[in-house]
Amino acid sequence: MHGRPSSWPCDELDYIWNTRLQYVPNLCVIVCGSATSWMLDKVINAKGGLHNRITRSLKLNPFTLAETRDFLHSRGIRLDARQVIELYMATGGIPYYLDFAEPGRSATQIIAEMYFQEGQGLYGEFSRLFSSLFASSEKHARIVTALSKSRSGLYLKEIAQATQSSVGGRLRKWLCELEACGFVAARTPYRHKRRATKYVLVDEYLWFYFCWIEKAPKLVFKRGGIDYWHEKSQSPAHASWAGLAFEMLCMKGRQMRRRPAALQKLGGTTSVSSAPCGRDRARPSIPGQYSWRAAGLRRIRYHSNPTFNR
Repeated sequence: MHGRPSSWPCDELDYIWNTRLQYVPNLCVIVCGSATSWMLDKVINAKGGLHNRITRSLKLNPFTLAETRDFLHSRGIRLDARQVIELYMATGGIPYYLDFAEPGRSATQIIAEMYFQEGQGLYGEFSRLFSSLFASSEKHARIVTALSKSRSGLYLKEIAQATQSSVGGRLRKWLCELEACGFVAARTPYRHKRRATKYVLVDEYLWFYFCWIEKAPKLVFKRGGIDYWHEKSQSPAHASWAGLAFEMLCMKGRQMRRRPAALQKLGGTTSVSSAPCGRDRARPSIPGQYSWRAAGLRRIRYHSNPTFNR
Protein backbone atom coordinates (compact mmCIF):
# COMPACT_ATOMS: atom_id res chain seq x y z
CA MET A 1 0.00 0.00 0.00
CA HIS A 2 1.10 3.56 -0.64
CA GLY A 3 -0.44 6.96 -0.12
CA ARG A 4 -0.26 10.17 1.83
CA PRO A 5 0.94 9.80 5.46
CA SER A 6 -2.22 11.53 6.70
CA SER A 7 -4.55 9.10 4.95
CA TRP A 8 -2.63 5.81 4.84
CA PRO A 9 -3.82 3.11 5.21
CA CYS A 10 -7.45 4.27 5.30
CA ASP A 11 -7.76 4.95 1.57
CA GLU A 12 -6.54 1.47 0.74
CA LEU A 13 -8.56 -0.18 3.50
CA ASP A 14 -11.65 1.72 2.33
CA TYR A 15 -11.29 0.36 -1.21
CA ILE A 16 -10.36 -3.22 -0.28
CA TRP A 17 -13.09 -3.58 2.34
CA ASN A 18 -15.91 -2.29 0.14
CA THR A 19 -14.85 -4.28 -2.95
CA ARG A 20 -13.62 -7.57 -1.50
CA LEU A 21 -13.23 -8.10 2.25
CA GLN A 22 -16.83 -7.47 3.27
CA TYR A 23 -17.88 -10.42 1.14
CA VAL A 24 -15.48 -12.83 2.84
CA PRO A 25 -17.36 -14.86 5.49
CA ASN A 26 -15.95 -15.10 9.03
CA LEU A 27 -13.48 -12.27 8.40
CA CYS A 28 -13.00 -9.72 11.17
CA VAL A 29 -10.77 -6.67 10.71
CA ILE A 30 -9.52 -5.09 13.92
CA VAL A 31 -8.16 -1.54 13.79
CA CYS A 32 -6.42 -0.31 16.92
CA GLY A 33 -4.23 2.65 17.76
CA SER A 34 -3.35 5.17 20.43
CA ALA A 35 -3.29 8.30 18.22
CA THR A 36 -6.66 9.65 19.31
CA SER A 37 -7.01 12.35 16.66
CA TRP A 38 -6.26 9.91 13.85
CA MET A 39 -8.54 7.16 15.14
CA LEU A 40 -11.46 9.54 15.60
CA ASP A 41 -11.07 11.31 12.26
CA LYS A 42 -10.08 8.41 10.01
CA VAL A 43 -11.88 5.43 11.55
CA ILE A 44 -14.59 6.11 14.14
CA ASN A 45 -15.97 9.29 12.56
CA ALA A 46 -14.90 8.49 8.99
CA LYS A 47 -16.84 10.30 6.28
CA GLY A 48 -15.69 8.23 3.29
CA GLY A 49 -16.16 4.60 2.43
CA LEU A 50 -15.52 3.55 6.04
CA HIS A 51 -18.47 5.56 7.30
CA ASN A 52 -20.71 3.48 9.57
CA ARG A 53 -18.65 0.35 8.96
CA ILE A 54 -17.70 -0.20 12.61
CA THR A 55 -19.38 -3.21 14.19
CA ARG A 56 -18.13 -2.56 17.70
CA SER A 57 -15.89 0.00 19.41
CA LEU A 58 -13.83 -1.13 22.39
CA LYS A 59 -12.16 1.37 24.68
CA LEU A 60 -9.33 0.15 26.88
CA ASN A 61 -9.85 1.71 30.29
CA PRO A 62 -7.24 2.08 33.03
CA PHE A 63 -7.08 -0.44 35.87
CA THR A 64 -9.53 -0.16 38.72
CA LEU A 65 -8.23 0.03 42.27
CA ALA A 66 -8.61 -3.73 42.77
CA GLU A 67 -6.94 -4.45 39.43
CA THR A 68 -4.09 -2.11 40.34
CA ARG A 69 -3.56 -3.99 43.59
CA ASP A 70 -3.63 -7.35 41.80
CA PHE A 71 -1.20 -6.11 39.14
CA LEU A 72 1.23 -4.92 41.82
CA HIS A 73 0.90 -8.24 43.66
CA SER A 74 1.70 -10.12 40.45
CA ARG A 75 4.98 -8.23 40.32
CA GLY A 76 5.83 -8.95 43.94
CA ILE A 77 4.90 -5.47 45.18
CA ARG A 78 3.00 -5.59 48.46
CA LEU A 79 1.46 -2.29 49.54
CA ASP A 80 -1.27 -1.60 52.07
CA ALA A 81 -4.59 -0.09 50.97
CA ARG A 82 -3.56 3.49 51.65
CA GLN A 83 -0.40 3.20 49.57
CA VAL A 84 -2.23 1.50 46.69
CA ILE A 85 -4.69 4.40 46.62
CA GLU A 86 -1.92 7.01 46.74
CA LEU A 87 -0.08 5.31 43.90
CA TYR A 88 -3.34 5.13 41.94
CA MET A 89 -3.94 8.84 42.49
CA ALA A 90 -0.53 9.57 40.96
CA THR A 91 -0.79 7.20 37.98
CA GLY A 92 -4.51 6.86 37.25
CA GLY A 93 -4.18 3.07 37.09
CA ILE A 94 -2.29 3.14 33.77
CA PRO A 95 -0.50 -0.24 33.43
CA TYR A 96 2.44 1.33 31.57
CA TYR A 97 3.05 3.69 34.49
CA LEU A 98 2.59 1.00 37.13
CA ASP A 99 5.14 -1.17 35.36
CA PHE A 100 7.86 1.22 36.57
CA ALA A 101 7.17 0.26 40.20
CA GLU A 102 9.85 -1.87 41.80
CA PRO A 103 9.39 -4.45 44.61
CA GLY A 104 10.55 -3.48 48.08
CA ARG A 105 9.61 0.17 47.67
CA SER A 106 6.92 2.20 49.40
CA ALA A 107 4.41 4.25 47.41
CA THR A 108 6.40 7.41 48.21
CA GLN A 109 9.62 5.87 46.90
CA ILE A 110 7.92 4.50 43.79
CA ILE A 111 6.44 7.90 42.91
CA ALA A 112 9.77 9.65 43.50
CA GLU A 113 11.69 7.22 41.30
CA MET A 114 8.96 7.26 38.66
CA TYR A 115 8.58 11.01 38.20
CA PHE A 116 11.51 12.89 39.72
CA GLN A 117 14.61 11.30 38.21
CA GLU A 118 16.03 12.93 35.11
CA GLY A 119 16.25 10.59 32.13
CA GLN A 120 14.52 7.73 33.92
CA GLY A 121 11.00 6.44 34.51
CA LEU A 122 8.36 8.84 33.27
CA TYR A 123 10.56 11.92 33.03
CA GLY A 124 9.24 14.04 30.15
CA GLU A 125 6.07 11.96 29.84
CA PHE A 126 3.77 14.98 29.50
CA SER A 127 5.18 16.21 26.19
CA ARG A 128 5.56 12.69 24.80
CA LEU A 129 2.00 11.81 25.74
CA PHE A 130 0.36 14.72 23.97
CA SER A 131 2.52 14.61 20.86
CA SER A 132 1.70 10.92 20.40
CA LEU A 133 -2.05 11.31 20.91
CA PHE A 134 -2.98 14.50 19.11
CA ALA A 135 -2.16 16.15 15.81
CA SER A 136 -2.54 19.61 17.39
CA SER A 137 -0.84 18.69 20.66
CA GLU A 138 0.01 22.30 21.58
CA LYS A 139 -3.67 23.26 21.53
CA HIS A 140 -4.66 20.29 23.67
CA ALA A 141 -1.85 21.04 26.13
CA ARG A 142 -3.07 24.63 26.47
CA ILE A 143 -6.58 23.44 27.24
CA VAL A 144 -5.57 21.04 30.03
CA THR A 145 -3.19 23.67 31.43
CA ALA A 146 -6.08 26.13 31.66
CA LEU A 147 -8.35 23.52 33.26
CA SER A 148 -5.69 22.64 35.84
CA LYS A 149 -6.06 26.14 37.30
CA SER A 150 -9.72 25.62 38.16
CA ARG A 151 -10.85 22.71 40.30
CA SER A 152 -14.50 23.34 39.52
CA GLY A 153 -13.91 23.46 35.76
CA LEU A 154 -14.36 26.10 33.07
CA TYR A 155 -17.10 27.04 30.65
CA LEU A 156 -16.43 26.91 26.92
CA LYS A 157 -16.03 30.68 26.69
CA GLU A 158 -13.57 30.68 29.60
CA ILE A 159 -11.49 27.98 27.91
CA ALA A 160 -11.49 29.98 24.69
CA GLN A 161 -10.27 33.07 26.54
CA ALA A 162 -7.59 31.18 28.46
CA THR A 163 -6.24 29.46 25.32
CA GLN A 164 -6.74 32.45 23.01
CA SER A 165 -9.00 30.41 20.77
CA SER A 166 -12.36 31.13 19.18
CA VAL A 167 -15.54 29.44 20.38
CA GLY A 168 -16.22 27.20 17.44
CA GLY A 169 -15.92 23.77 15.90
CA ARG A 170 -12.18 23.40 16.36
CA LEU A 171 -12.25 24.06 20.09
CA ARG A 172 -15.18 21.67 20.54
CA LYS A 173 -13.31 19.07 18.49
CA TRP A 174 -10.22 19.37 20.69
CA LEU A 175 -12.37 19.03 23.81
CA CYS A 176 -14.08 15.94 22.36
CA GLU A 177 -10.67 14.38 21.71
CA LEU A 178 -9.59 15.10 25.29
CA GLU A 179 -12.84 13.54 26.52
CA ALA A 180 -12.22 10.45 24.40
CA CYS A 181 -8.85 10.04 26.12
CA GLY A 182 -10.39 10.39 29.57
CA PHE A 183 -8.44 13.57 30.32
CA VAL A 184 -11.47 15.87 30.48
CA ALA A 185 -15.12 15.39 31.47
CA ALA A 186 -18.06 17.58 30.44
CA ARG A 187 -20.50 18.16 33.29
CA THR A 188 -23.89 19.77 32.81
CA PRO A 189 -25.93 20.61 35.93
CA TYR A 190 -29.25 18.82 36.26
CA ARG A 191 -32.04 20.48 34.24
CA HIS A 192 -29.63 22.97 32.69
CA LYS A 193 -28.94 23.60 29.03
CA ARG A 194 -25.77 22.71 27.17
CA ARG A 195 -24.42 26.24 27.52
CA ALA A 196 -24.13 25.62 31.28
CA THR A 197 -21.71 22.73 30.68
CA LYS A 198 -18.39 22.93 32.44
CA TYR A 199 -15.28 21.04 31.40
CA VAL A 200 -13.26 19.53 34.23
CA LEU A 201 -9.81 17.97 34.26
CA VAL A 202 -10.28 14.43 35.61
CA ASP A 203 -7.06 12.61 34.74
CA GLU A 204 -5.01 11.65 37.80
CA TYR A 205 -1.63 11.84 36.09
CA LEU A 206 -2.32 15.33 34.70
CA TRP A 207 -3.42 16.62 38.10
CA PHE A 208 -0.25 15.18 39.62
CA TYR A 209 1.84 16.72 36.85
CA PHE A 210 0.43 20.22 37.28
CA CYS A 211 0.49 20.04 41.09
CA TRP A 212 3.99 18.65 41.50
CA ILE A 213 6.10 17.87 38.45
CA GLU A 214 5.63 21.14 36.59
CA LYS A 215 6.35 23.19 39.72
CA ALA A 216 9.41 21.22 40.83
CA PRO A 217 12.80 22.98 40.42
CA LYS A 218 14.97 21.55 37.65
CA LEU A 219 17.71 20.77 40.14
CA VAL A 220 15.36 18.28 41.84
CA PHE A 221 15.36 16.01 38.78
CA LYS A 222 19.14 16.06 38.48
CA ARG A 223 19.58 15.05 42.13
CA GLY A 224 17.03 12.25 41.94
CA GLY A 225 14.10 13.82 43.76
CA ILE A 226 13.61 11.11 46.40
CA ASP A 227 14.28 13.46 49.32
CA TYR A 228 12.23 16.18 47.61
CA TRP A 229 9.12 14.03 47.25
CA HIS A 230 9.48 12.57 50.74
CA GLU A 231 9.45 16.12 52.13
CA LYS A 232 6.52 17.17 49.96
CA SER A 233 4.49 14.08 50.91
CA GLN A 234 4.43 15.36 54.51
CA SER A 235 3.27 18.87 53.60
CA PRO A 236 -0.22 20.43 53.81
CA ALA A 237 -0.11 20.88 50.03
CA HIS A 238 0.11 17.10 49.68
CA ALA A 239 -2.98 16.67 51.86
CA SER A 240 -4.83 19.18 49.68
CA TRP A 241 -3.82 17.39 46.48
CA ALA A 242 -4.70 13.99 47.98
CA GLY A 243 -8.15 15.23 48.98
CA LEU A 244 -8.88 16.47 45.46
CA ALA A 245 -7.46 13.33 43.84
CA PHE A 246 -9.54 11.10 46.10
CA GLU A 247 -12.69 13.05 45.25
CA MET A 248 -12.02 12.40 41.57
CA LEU A 249 -11.36 8.74 42.26
CA CYS A 250 -14.73 8.35 43.99
CA MET A 251 -16.70 10.29 41.39
CA LYS A 252 -15.15 8.65 38.37
CA GLY A 253 -16.36 5.75 36.29
CA ARG A 254 -19.31 3.41 36.20
CA GLN A 255 -18.40 1.86 39.55
CA MET A 256 -19.06 5.08 41.46
CA ARG A 257 -21.99 3.64 43.39
CA ARG A 258 -19.95 0.60 44.38
CA ARG A 259 -16.85 2.55 45.36
CA PRO A 260 -17.20 2.09 49.14
CA ALA A 261 -17.32 -1.68 48.63
CA ALA A 262 -14.32 -1.48 46.30
CA LEU A 263 -12.37 0.42 48.93
CA GLN A 264 -13.29 -2.13 51.60
CA LYS A 265 -11.96 -4.89 49.34
CA LEU A 266 -8.60 -3.13 49.49
CA GLY A 267 -8.55 -3.57 53.24
CA GLY A 268 -9.47 -0.07 54.40
CA THR A 269 -12.61 1.33 55.97
CA THR A 270 -15.19 3.78 54.67
CA SER A 271 -18.06 5.73 56.07
CA VAL A 272 -21.06 7.31 54.36
CA SER A 273 -23.14 9.96 56.09
CA SER A 274 -26.08 12.14 55.05
CA ALA A 275 -24.99 15.17 57.05
CA PRO A 276 -24.72 18.38 54.99
CA CYS A 277 -21.18 19.31 54.00
CA GLY A 278 -20.30 22.97 54.16
CA ARG A 279 -17.17 24.45 52.66
CA ASP A 280 -15.12 23.92 55.78
CA ARG A 281 -16.36 20.33 56.19
CA ALA A 282 -15.48 19.48 52.60
CA ARG A 283 -11.80 19.81 53.42
CA PRO A 284 -9.79 17.06 55.11
CA SER A 285 -9.99 17.72 58.84
CA ILE A 286 -7.19 15.36 59.88
CA PRO A 287 -3.99 14.32 58.07
CA GLY A 288 -4.60 11.45 55.69
CA GLN A 289 -8.39 11.74 55.72
CA TYR A 290 -9.98 12.32 52.32
CA SER A 291 -13.56 13.39 51.78
CA TRP A 292 -15.96 13.47 48.84
CA ARG A 293 -19.05 15.60 48.27
CA ALA A 294 -21.97 15.12 45.91
CA ALA A 295 -24.49 17.95 45.77
CA GLY A 296 -23.67 18.75 49.41
CA LEU A 297 -25.65 15.75 50.64
CA ARG A 298 -23.29 12.85 51.20
CA ARG A 299 -19.72 12.34 52.24
CA ILE A 300 -17.40 9.38 51.66
CA ARG A 301 -14.22 9.13 53.67
CA TYR A 302 -11.37 6.72 53.39
CA HIS A 303 -8.92 6.25 56.22
CA SER A 304 -6.58 3.54 57.39
CA ASN A 305 -7.67 3.69 61.05
CA PRO A 306 -10.78 1.48 61.59
CA THR A 307 -11.55 3.20 64.90
CA PHE A 308 -12.34 6.42 63.05
CA ASN A 309 -15.49 5.07 61.42
CA ARG A 310 -18.53 7.06 62.31
